[in-house]
Amino acid sequence: MRSYFASLVLLFILSTGAVTTTRAETVAENNKAANPPLFSESTTTCTAQFKLKPAGIKDHHGFVVVTGPNNAQLEIRGGPSKGGSGDSSVPGSTSSGSGLQPSGNPFNCASSHEWGVVVPYVGKHGRLGTTGSGTVIYSPDGKPEDVKFSVNIGPGAQKNVCALANCMMSMVKTLGASCKIYTAGTGKLRNSNTLISLALSSCGVPDPLPATMSATGWGNGWD
Repeated sequence: MRSYFASLVLLFILSTGAVTTTRAETVAENNKAANPPLFSESTTTCTAQFKLKPAGIKDHHGFVVVTGPNNAQLEIRGGPSKGGSGDSSVPGSTSSGSGLQPSGNPFNCASSHEWGVVVPYVGKHGRLGTTGSGTVIYSPDGKPEDVKFSVNIGPGAQKNVCALANCMMSMVKTLGASCKIYTAGTGKLRNSNTLISLALSSCGVPDPLPATMSATGWGNGWD
């Protein structure tokens, strides 16, 4: 009798769709750079860290992680829209393939350049989910073991760190919408470090890059 009842319950669940499978979110789906999740003016208790991870042997890639009052973490960073030559040591590149990078192309920028354009990522930081095969999906800079430097940053010229986050998100949205080519190699570069350093300086944050660490493209102009 019990097994018959259990069978009826299972049949009901299947027929009503109560059992569903959750598809893992992609990095591109989490990228809100074109419509950033701004904090309300009443939200004032955020914290922020500037972090560096390796890009090749000696170079580094900078990004910012903001923690809101509910402890949810937001990642602000940049990278190329394409994989170029497949060299993952280029700052902001997160995969070794030459195709479209995981952050996507939120501003629908057209480019035939091998590295594409500079694409901001504004979205969840850390672990995003797991695929059906068990592969863990992280945000572009979400693996904590990759971080080589971290420092807290204050509000800069803004009234609090939440307002700083809003300023930075608005700035990287403007920069991303300009669809500027991502440059790699030598010379005066425009890359992920250029994007973050411009966002920080534009919002009044003192330069957090340690003098002992290299980050090519840092502090360069956007044009």
